This record gives sequence, C-alpha cells and structure tokens, in this order.
Amino acid sequence: MLAGADRSRVSILDAAQALFAQQGYAATSMRQIANQAGLAPGGIYNHFPAKETIFQAILSERHPYQSLGPRLTPETFDRKTAQSLLDELDQRPEFFNLLLIELVEFNGKHLPELFEGALRGIPSPAPWRAFLSLVVSYHLTRLLLAKTLPPGSQQISPDAFIDLFLHDILKPE
Repeated sequence: MLAGADRSRVSILDAAQALFAQQGYAATSMRQIANQAGLAPGGIYNHFPAKETIFQAILSERHPYQSLGPRLTPETFDRKTAQSLLDELDQRPEFFNLLLIELVEFNGKHLPELFEGALRGIPSPAPWRAFLSLVVSYHLTRLLLAKTLPPGSQQISPDAFIDLFLHDILKPE
C-alpha cells in the first residue's frame, strides 16, 4: 500500500497524463492537474517544482520500455521479445500522444534520457536502440496517418515489421 505522499504523487501523474493526452501540454495548467488529482493547488508543488518535471516523470516512469528492459539482451533479441514490445506499445496508445507532445513542445529534449534509461544495463544496446527508434517511428507515422488512410488500406503486419528488422537490417545478406 502506498504512503500518503506516494499516493498523492501517483494521483498527480495520473491526472497530468490524462489531461496532457486530452487537451495537450500547453493547455494544461498546474491548477487543473491539482484539481483533477484532488489536491489543493499549492500541494502539487510539494511533489513537483514545475509542469515540465511532471511531464518528464510520466515519460520516464511510465513508458512501455520499462517492463521490457530486463528482457533485452543480445541472446533474447528475437521475434518473441520484439513482438512483446510491439504488443506493449499497442496496448498503450497514450504513450504516443505523449511522444508527440515531447516532440512538438520540447523538441525531443527528453528523448535521449528516455531511450538511454530504457537501455541502461544492456550489454549491447545498439541493436535495441535501432529497433526502438524504428518502432517509435513506425507507430508515430501510423498515428499521424491513421485518419488519412482509406479504410482497409494495407499496413505492415507486426510479423513483417519484425522480419524487416531482424533479417533485412540486422543480418543483411
């Protein structure tokens, strides 16, 4: 069970994540976050000095790569692990909204830390860095183009995507 301060912090992150996804970073105020978290407006500053700090905490603590980090080793760089990453990202579409905010509002300044944090402790991170970049680019493009594609238009399947990386990029003939 979380202590009171930890509960408040989680409430702030939950509220901010929902508001950022719903109305964007710039349109979200600290007062709105505090209200949605059930805190007095000044109470939020006991946990975070600024809105950007809240955004950074959401990115670093709640990104889908956190659950995959321990499984990312050169020996496990296979279809199953790659598929689990794609599945995790598909289950968390709000993460890409946050990435878009990161790119537009912050010009990607928090991304190097995010990716390096996800890859910390991995003996050979270069293939994973390439794969994570490819996955993020693919999902962002899909998100941006989703409304412009005709219904039933062909998108690359997860298997084809993984094959492209594992066989055509990592092991070219």
